[in-house]
Amino acid sequence: MKKGWTFWKKLKFAAIYAWRPALLVGFMGAFLYYLLWFRLGSLTPGLSSSEA
Repeated sequence: MKKGWTFWKKLKFAAIYAWRPALLVGFMGAFLYYLLWFRLGSLTPGLSSSEA
């Protein structure tokens, strides 16, 4: 019983202190995905963008 309690305690601790890095990683992932999508979208005619 004590083992499970410490597990939930650790989970709560992680939830409180790890949401900021997780959010940062999520934003970075979304930014990279958007960048990749924009790169692929710029190859198709119809989207006017500066050549890189």
